[in-house]
Amino acid sequence: MSIRSEQYDAFARDSWSSFVCSTLIHLKEDMSEYTRGMTDERLVDRLVAAAGRSAKYGLVDECDITCFLDAGLLLRNLSFDEDPRFAAIGVVLRDATLDPSDRAEQVLTIAYQQTLAPDW
Repeated sequence: MSIRSEQYDAFARDSWSSFVCSTLIHLKEDMSEYTRGMTDERLVDRLVAAAGRSAKYGLVDECDITCFLDAGLLLRNLSFDEDPRFAAIGVVLRDATLDPSDRAEQVLTIAYQQTLAPDW
């Protein structure tokens, strides 16, 4: 048995739609401080941008993309991965010795710690 390309495409669309819906719920419930006032369309645009940026670092799983998105929201900077103020994050993202999921979690941890800094 083989899967035709149309079947695969339909599955991929359904999977993406499900991911978008669950991420919107997460953003509204868990990240409301950072997403308040944003429309669903704007949040989806941010998710799409985060998925594209995170893929450059091999972060392609849903959880990894969500960590990357959350880090950008915490830092209020969608390009945090290229911002010299967050050089430590860049180091982690480019560390090929770490599993992608470990890198995603470390990026989110660093972003969160940054928001706790007195000068933030």
